[in-house]
Amino acid sequence: MNSEKHIASARIFCIVLFIITYLVWDFAISYNKRMAVVHKARQEYFKLFLLEEIGVDKLRQLKGSKGAILLENHFVGGIGELTTKLSKIGDDLFLILQVKNINRNKWLIKLPLKEGLRADNSKASEELGNIAFNLGLDYTGEDSYKLVFRDIERNLLDQGVLIPSVGFELKSNYALWVIAILAMFILIIIRNRINSAFLDDKIGLDEPWIALEGFSGLERWTATVWLIGVLSCPWIVNFMLTLTITTQISVNGSISIAYNIFKFVVILILMFISGRTSLSIVSLILHLRNIRREQISIILEKRT
Repeated sequence: MNSEKHIASARIFCIVLFIITYLVWDFAISYNKRMAVVHKARQEYFKLFLLEEIGVDKLRQLKGSKGAILLENHFVGGIGELTTKLSKIGDDLFLILQVKNINRNKWLIKLPLKEGLRADNSKASEELGNIAFNLGLDYTGEDSYKLVFRDIERNLLDQGVLIPSVGFELKSNYALWVIAILAMFILIIIRNRINSAFLDDKIGLDEPWIALEGFSGLERWTATVWLIGVLSCPWIVNFMLTLTITTQISVNGSISIAYNIFKFVVILILMFISGRTSLSIVSLILHLRNIRREQISIILEKRT
């Protein structure tokens, strides 16, 4: 039984795990920035939609109202069915735009009535134009705001999300799920490799790994950081997955509540399996390190 190969394999997979965790972190930050732009574009679109379809005069008449449906199941090509209503949330009145898009997702935008009354056509058009310009989309002031908004949504939601640190894109819908599952299997492989090293009497003494040799000084601190990394990686990956899914639901809506619950149940399962596996890996590494320390002490005594 070649324990050195098992130790080397475990070390390599740990490095892969660290890299994957960093990429997930980078991806999640990039994705959340993108969804913030989507939310901003929808807010500006809603202001323009209110001014064109409902008008400020009608909005002023709603000041004393407790709630009303202003527009129901209004279809806009390329966007979906729109319903606009006034709702009282706490002590404030909010204008709410609910959209059932062509992908069956349901999302909404809330806007305080006071802000809706202050909505300015030229300013909202300028904000929407700036977003389009920053995305590299062709835009002129004469273009329909509906067309501009549709192009912005397609650009932001249909294309992959760029990972800045490596310069390539991943599809936002599935990438993090695949990576989270991959991280779980990598942890299982690492645990298997370390367990296999115990089956050899040499326990991989000829294969260096700082996590197994940090007995004192700076080496010990480096080994501690390594172990903390192994312990925290699955939690970071699943936290970023949770953050991304939450942002996606918050900004871009979802098909149903049951589907959302299913997603979070799967995340909890992944978190439990990955977290428990990482704990057992750290325990095994510490145990193996103690055995190696004893073996090294015996070898040194024999030499003296």
